[in-house]
Amino acid sequence: MGDEKSPKWGWIYYGATLCAGTISSIATKAMSKKAAPVPMNGGMFVDYFQHPYMLTFGMFLSEFLCLPIFYINQLFARKKRSGGKRINPFLCAIPAFCDALASALTYNAYNLAAVSIVQMLTGIRILFTAILSRIFLKSKLYVHHIVGLIIIILGLILVGLALYLSKDANSSFLGIFFLIIAYCITPIQIVIEEAMFKSYTLHPLEIIGYEASAGCFISSLMLIIFQFIPCTRVRQEGEYDTYPQTAHCPYNRMEESNVGLYQLANSMPLLGIMIIVIITLCIFNFASQGITKHLSGNTKATVSVIQTAIVWVIGLIIGWENFLVLQLIGFIVGTIGVIIYNEIYVPPIWGFDYNTKENIAKREENEADTKGKTS
Repeated sequence: MGDEKSPKWGWIYYGATLCAGTISSIATKAMSKKAAPVPMNGGMFVDYFQHPYMLTFGMFLSEFLCLPIFYINQLFARKKRSGGKRINPFLCAIPAFCDALASALTYNAYNLAAVSIVQMLTGIRILFTAILSRIFLKSKLYVHHIVGLIIIILGLILVGLALYLSKDANSSFLGIFFLIIAYCITPIQIVIEEAMFKSYTLHPLEIIGYEASAGCFISSLMLIIFQFIPCTRVRQEGEYDTYPQTAHCPYNRMEESNVGLYQLANSMPLLGIMIIVIITLCIFNFASQGITKHLSGNTKATVSVIQTAIVWVIGLIIGWENFLVLQLIGFIVGTIGVIIYNEIYVPPIWGFDYNTKENIAKREENEADTKGKTS
């Protein structure tokens, strides 16, 4: 990526991240709605592709591609990394385990909830990350952070209330429950990663690649173990009459990888979507680091806001979503909270902006200048 900051490249990375994240979300949902042949009981059926644990493995496979990108980047980098304390790659298995659990639950939720809900409830992740960072990393939460979190909570309540009052058929309680658990696990991963960055010399792409290596192994074990865990299938309205199933329990077992592989091998559209998901996730992980490098972390935070809006509009156009006014209000309120919390814009009233990173840096610079003049 080079060593100099370049706003031009920053906005190119921004566009790539936004496009890749949006396409990945839509493609993941499309996979759960795509039907493909299934051999079962001596016959051939047509069934939905609903294999969240295979998608989890695919996600880690796409993230693993960041590792060779990192090494190529280091090979051509003008400025070599300083020594520092190097991490044992096996330690990355800890956050990878959290990522595997959260991703498996999220991919289950893609099957059971509207794609916009998967995006809108990410505020839960921000909330729990803030709490865990405060407890374990002793991170400071200032007034504008607390106000932002309160507004995010209010937005989440409005989105949840909209779903409850509308009884939206596109989102089940189980799907939302999976999302809540997933978004409570992800902050644990984020806090562990942040602690690693403070303790070791790490490049973001490097830790993504190391975690993906461990994640591929962990998700492979999940695929094997879940083949032998039975569960009960319940027929749901709108499912194929030939072979009814529920998204979280395909074929009376938690996973049936051979069926998923058969569907991929015998449906070119399905295989194409899977490849798109893997490629776009890799682009997303790589390009998002470029935003942080060439623009700022705050600019990077706006990607999720815009992506959520785009995904929701696309879902409405396609017919995957029902338009809910209260959900729109909840999204707008939650977005305001995200903007304030990430210091994208903090209203300069009542001292809200006194302890933003920018103002703290200005005060420290002024103090340094004052000390320099008096010495």
